[in-house]
Amino acid sequence: PARCHEEGGGRAVSGAAVHVSDQDNPGPSDGPLGAFSRAKFLGERVRWFRRLGMPAYLSYVSFANHGINHLPLFWLRHFFYRRLFLVRLGKRAFMGRDCLVFRPDLIRIGCGSHVLWGCVLDARRGLTIGENTSISFDSRIISLQHDLDDPGFMAVGGPVTIGNRVVIGANTTILPGVTIGDGAVIAAGAVVTKTVEPYAVVGGVPAQFIKWRNRALASPLGAPWSFPSGASVTPPPSSRARLTAAL
Repeated sequence: PARCHEEGGGRAVSGAAVHVSDQDNPGPSDGPLGAFSRAKFLGERVRWFRRLGMPAYLSYVSFANHGINHLPLFWLRHFFYRRLFLVRLGKRAFMGRDCLVFRPDLIRIGCGSHVLWGCVLDARRGLTIGENTSISFDSRIISLQHDLDDPGFMAVGGPVTIGNRVVIGANTTILPGVTIGDGAVIAAGAVVTKTVEPYAVVGGVPAQFIKWRNRALASPLGAPWSFPSGASVTPPPSSRARLTAAL
């Protein structure tokens, strides 16, 4: 008759010359089979996310890009951007109609900054816009793109940071990972591929240095605190004053 006895965590069966140890029967969390099980489990979760989460997210973004952005009242657009899409809009900040947003929860726009009509704000890797910055029509800020030299055409990118008192002309493209310093000016139609120094004026494809901007200028949006200390500022006459003077 075969005699069975436990020895060293294994099991030996006399007469059959079979020895089974714990290493030959790995659990769900160790050994190559355990690693395969974990990878399979994670793969299933990713597949379920793609089946359920991605369509829900795309519908969520489509509602912002094909519904909210067409509302004619800016205060109503801003309400939905802040409350529903978690865009961090500062005081007196403005987002025009027909703007397209990606990952709106990673968009931060400082006080007094204006993003005009038809701009594309791609914040999949993060987008920060400083205070009193003007971004003109049809500009595109991109934080994620594809690596053309990668065999798998993998996505690469980086956060885009735009400083205070920056002026960005119409139809400008800013590529991933770019930082634009305070007071810089981007000429219309430029493609910015690298960091721009503060108060530099750049333009062209790709954008090249043109000249230095006057640091004593007011902000592009006329904020009173942006003038240098000691400067005397005379506000422009109001429409009523101009009408009175004309009469």
